[in-house]
Amino acid sequence: MHSSLKIETKKAKPNAAFVFVACFFALLFSWSNSFMYAQTLFEKTYQLNDGGLMGGWGLITNDYLVWSGSSLPDEDGITATPNSIWYGALIVTNGMGDTVWTKVNFDSVYKTTYGPVVNNLDGTFWVVGDKVNQNNQFYEYFIEQYNFSSSQFINRYAFQDSIPFNCQILIKLTSGELLLGGSYDDVIGNAKAYIMEINTNGNIDWRLELPAFSNTVNQVIQFEEINNGLVVAELYLDAAYDTQIANFSVNLSGQILATDSLPSLPIPGFGIGGLYFINSGSKMIIGGQFSNPSYFDVGILKADINSLFIYPTDTIGGNYTEYLYGATKTDSFKGFFSGQMYSNANGMQYDAYSILVDSSGKILHDYYFGDQNYEDRFYMTGESNNAFISFGNSIRNTPNGLRNLAYIVRYDSLGNVSTGNVESLREQAVQVYPNPAKDHFKILTSKEQSNTKFHYSLLNQQGKVLVSDSFINETQVSVSNFSGQQLCFLIVQGENYYQAFKIVIE
Repeated sequence: MHSSLKIETKKAKPNAAFVFVACFFALLFSWSNSFMYAQTLFEKTYQLNDGGLMGGWGLITNDYLVWSGSSLPDEDGITATPNSIWYGALIVTNGMGDTVWTKVNFDSVYKTTYGPVVNNLDGTFWVVGDKVNQNNQFYEYFIEQYNFSSSQFINRYAFQDSIPFNCQILIKLTSGELLLGGSYDDVIGNAKAYIMEINTNGNIDWRLELPAFSNTVNQVIQFEEINNGLVVAELYLDAAYDTQIANFSVNLSGQILATDSLPSLPIPGFGIGGLYFINSGSKMIIGGQFSNPSYFDVGILKADINSLFIYPTDTIGGNYTEYLYGATKTDSFKGFFSGQMYSNANGMQYDAYSILVDSSGKILHDYYFGDQNYEDRFYMTGESNNAFISFGNSIRNTPNGLRNLAYIVRYDSLGNVSTGNVESLREQAVQVYPNPAKDHFKILTSKEQSNTKFHYSLLNQQGKVLVSDSFINETQVSVSNFSGQQLCFLIVQGENYYQAFKIVIE
């Protein structure tokens, strides 16, 4: 947790809120009919002190969102150094992002960082944290329990031992115990993969150090309870410092039952950004980035553990650099990879984004959240009440100067994409014709949507809004100044209905 503190870079302020992600996605895929965008239901940032907030852990339920990390009251979170002072920070909101309560764990002796959070399924949640002294020497790791609805502290288990444990994963077992996974640094600074179980009395039932496949980095990056046991993925660096994966079957007593030494990843230089298990742990969907060749592309791999075979399934592609920071499994074996994109097309700055992947490893949709004046990143994405929610950090200008803020976005899980053909639109809210257009095109609402106010925007391939207005029933849009272009047309009605069209101007 404290070792995941990252030094951020500079950014500036947001653009018009209506500039959705559609045009960035459309640009990257050369205006194919498959482009998608995210309809943002809300986008909110949070600041607990005059300084910055760091971290991107989160928990999503139907009623609450929990962000966990650390607060730097005297610094901006951008120029932070390992010797900076930071305090543990929690932000709990309702499903619409409205703050329910916040907490900052002030301590004049130790630095605190909150990490992974898990739902206790009884109106409370558990959060893992650790403490280091002012010289960044490990002091303790701990688990705390809080109510969702209030900041009432319920329980705390602290562990002061010789293992400087850095927790990256937390789950609750069906038996009620908590399982922690991550790594610890040995006496010469090498990372060792580590798992431990905490029982309902707050005691450590067992610890398991996984076999080391590297002399430098070995870390648990995912585990899951399956069939009264655990399936565990360990990341390690090979001799060429490329990331590789080993897979383990572990029983609930902490004993290794089987080890699957997976082959080298099929893409050289592939940096793993997260993975999740499907098919009762027999397969893994892996996301990461690789050089391709003048920029970093994002790729998805699928691993069949039984046959010890890994193969590429999909890539993003584009003239930008991308990074992935984590993976979250949804229902039906789908999953999200969350990260950050450095975009030439969007003003040379970092934008947050997430990628929805199906069970075959094919990328279903990209959701981009770029606007030209600040830097965002997502660390995790989940699903709640028919919408997706992403957690991360955002660097923005505030009344106290440039600050690193907690960042939560809620966005619609689907988009309605059409070629603009009139026949295909007769059952939708609006018709757009003619398409291709020459001097103008018309927008006509359906009878069911009569007297309903819509808003539209016409954007070019760089995401710039060319025309934007509202209308009721019908309107005409002049496009005589855009001859020979392919434009993106977005239409929105409130927060619940929207469509996207590719408009060809002759």
